[in-house]
Amino acid sequence: MNGRDLLEAMSFLDEELVAASDAPPRAIPWKRTLSLAACFCFLLVAAFFLFRLNTATNTKDSPTEAVMFSSAKAESDAASPDILRDSGETAAAEGPSEAIVRTVRLEELTETGFRATALEDTPDWEQGASILIAYTEGFQPNPLTPGTEYRIWVESFDPQTHRATISQIEPTS
Repeated sequence: MNGRDLLEAMSFLDEELVAASDAPPRAIPWKRTLSLAACFCFLLVAAFFLFRLNTATNTKDSPTEAVMFSSAKAESDAASPDILRDSGETAAAEGPSEAIVRTVRLEELTETGFRATALEDTPDWEQGASILIAYTEGFQPNPLTPGTEYRIWVESFDPQTHRATISQIEPTS
């Protein structure tokens, strides 16, 4: 087919079709709305995963700690501070609100804390387990004596390294 044949074939086209081809295309408004909705959904999903990633990396709680703190909360809810004061014990509310109380025997002092032996079975450590204790930032305990039993307020515990961070300590009487 050459140019002359093409020109001759175009002469058979309907006038209405030629006029419609000269008109601007109709705008489809839903395409813009759909693209904006897709961008919004993408941003929501990205924000959700960033939030989850941020909380997963910043949290200090392991599943073991979650059990520790939930059991400590249940114990503190069961015993009111008035009952504790009557029995001569210090209320857990006077210490850090998230801490749990455990009993240990101090074995040796270290530069950043001490090594102790657990004196009770708990969900996080067994009786007789060796625990490395570190102090929370800014906490300076009174002089400690190896071989003495102490009540400690555990802020966090790493079950893999058996390392606990404490915020308060007092000798048991």
